[in-house]
Amino acid sequence: MLFIIGISRTRAGTAALVLAATPAFIAIIGRMRGVERVSSRGWRGIWLQLAGMACVVFGGARMAAGGESLLGNLLILAGALCWSLFTVSLKPFMHRIHPLQLAALTMTGGAVPLLIVASGPLARTDWSAVSVAGWGAVLYSGLLGMVVAYLLYNAGVHAYGPTRTAMFGNLQPIIALLVAWAWPTLHEVPTPWQVVGAVTIVSGLLLARAQDAVA
Repeated sequence: MLFIIGISRTRAGTAALVLAATPAFIAIIGRMRGVERVSSRGWRGIWLQLAGMACVVFGGARMAAGGESLLGNLLILAGALCWSLFTVSLKPFMHRIHPLQLAALTMTGGAVPLLIVASGPLARTDWSAVSVAGWGAVLYSGLLGMVVAYLLYNAGVHAYGPTRTAMFGNLQPIIALLVAWAWPTLHEVPTPWQVVGAVTIVSGLLLARAQDAVA
């Protein structure tokens, strides 16, 4: 809810930058709860990725429309904190519950309060006015963005731990830039600073992965 409402009030690039703080939050929370250990090289990789995110977002891709607000950014940040706590909290259960079962439990637990909160807007929605593209977006988000992505994410947490898995999420702004550049209705053109940021993000990811090889 925080992510969806927040992204409707800010730009996609800015949201990606805020979400880039997630691995740092996970590392801090994981260390506080005693389930994560990050070496100095791993921390350098995290901060290098964050620096790359700053280049990507503040590089200022031209956007056809849309603005941002402090409220939207704060909602995205709150969502990132919730996701970080969720990811770290999953770790103790990964060795006792199959990732598929865990994904089903967490999705069901989240769907119940979400349906309660959204019951009013759902009842007022004119479903006959929803276009074919709209239904396609719902199916894509529901099946691929939620079901398949959650299964893969839980499998990653099981195999690599929450911090290392979350580091790969820092590739999202790069993918978002490429999609926004190719999408005809957005026309976002990456700037040189954003290209530098993309290279920095990949470098930070490789540095963090080098920690795994040493470990």
